[in-house]
Amino acid sequence: MAKVSDIKNDKEVQKKINQKMKRLNLLFEKIPKEKKDVVQSLIDSALFHTVILNTLEKHIAEHGTTSQYQNGANQWKNKRSPEVEVDNSMIKKIIWVLLDSSLI
Repeated sequence: MAKVSDIKNDKEVQKKINQKMKRLNLLFEKIPKEKKDVVQSLIDSALFHTVILNTLEKHIAEHGTTSQYQNGANQWKNKRSPEVEVDNSMIKKIIWVLLDSSLI
C-alpha cells in the first residue's frame, strides 16, 4: 500500500479531489463565508478520504475482502484484508466529518 504522502502528491488523486471540490463548492455556495471557512478543512479531509475510499473499493472488488497469511511452517489462515480494515476506518472518519460539519 502506498504512503499517504505519496497518495496526496499523486496527480490523478489531486485531479479527482479538484473535480469533487468544484461540485462541492456549487453545493456550498449559499453557505455564509464564515461558516464555510470553519468547515473547509473538514471538506478537504472528506474529499481526500472519499478519493482513497474509491481506490480501496476497487482493490477490494478485484482481490476480495480476505487475505491469506502464514501462521507457521504449514499453517495458512485467512483474515480480513488490510484494505478492508482501512476502508472501514475511513468510512467512519467520513461519517464523523459529515456529522461534525452539519453541526456548524
